[in-house]
This record gives sequence, structure tokens and C-alpha cells, in this order.
Amino acid sequence: MSRPLRVIDPKGITHVVHRGDHREKVFWDDRDYRRFIAFAAEAQKSFSFCLFHYCLMPNHVHFLICPNECELSAAMQTLFVRYAKYYNARYERSGHVWQERFRTTPVLTDRHLIACGAYIEMNPVRAKLVRDPLSWTYSSIHHYVHAVDDPLVTRNMFYGELGSNDEERAAAYVEFLKDLYC
Repeated sequence: MSRPLRVIDPKGITHVVHRGDHREKVFWDDRDYRRFIAFAAEAQKSFSFCLFHYCLMPNHVHFLICPNECELSAAMQTLFVRYAKYYNARYERSGHVWQERFRTTPVLTDRHLIACGAYIEMNPVRAKLVRDPLSWTYSSIHHYVHAVDDPLVTRNMFYGELGSNDEERAAAYVEFLKDLYC
């Protein structure tokens, strides 16, 4: 039986999650995370998608992404296949790195957009990898809280409404995270 077609609004925002095969680790050290980020930047340049929030976890990844008319499946396939080839070569192995297809969930409201971004960035805390989301290096949270330039991130359009300057917006975003998840 064939898989159902994935319906993705090319102008809509989508939460993408992809897990390691059998929920196994796909990132073992800083080199792996940095290589994946480099591949993501190349895919973003080639396919012109907007990435609003992301978090790379040891065994999975989260993206909050707008395809901008690109073929999201092709963009993600390019990224995940490229990383799988790197991973298999680095660890002298063969076979699947990722579990089945990546999952997508459409983001349909403004509230869902900001809540999904916060959910993504709080993932390392919920997984008990860190106590403070700012302690996790491989996330877009540093762009929003510390105004760190992250070439992958296109600022969430509603982030600007949290305050009149970066300092106010960062403080409001941190409070928003605390209200949602603490």
C-alpha cells in the first residue's frame, strides 16, 4: 500500500520533526551538530525557505519553517540525505539514519506560531538535557533572547510585537517561555 500524499501549504508555516532510526542518536558531538547546521544553511540557500525556530536534539530535529513556494519535501530530503551520507561515512556504518519520513504539522494561527516556537526551544528542558533552555547550544533561542546573529533564522514575525527593542522583546519572550513551561 502506498503512503498518503503529504499536503503542505507552500505559503504556510509547518512544524517539521525528524527522528533518528529507532530513536537512536544522530548527533554525538559538536562536530555532528555543526555539520548538520552547515548542511541546513546550504539547503536553505538552495531552496529559499524561511526557518523561524529550530532545535537539534541528540536523536531528532525540530524546524518551524515556511517553504516560500519551494518544495519542502525536496528541501528536507536534500538536507537529511546529505547528513545521512556524512553520518554513515564518519561512523563507518551503512543503513538508515533517519526513521521513516519526517513528520509535518501545519501551524494555522498566530498563537500556534509563537507557542510552537517556544515548544521547540524548550525541548532540551523537557528532555532533561538542561535546566535552562539557554544552556542548549543547538537552538534558535539564542537569536531571540540574546540577539545572536544566526544565519539560519528568519525572525518570527510576531516576535517584534513583544516589545519596542531587542532587550524588551527578549525579556518578554523569556517570560512567555516561563509562563508556558515552568
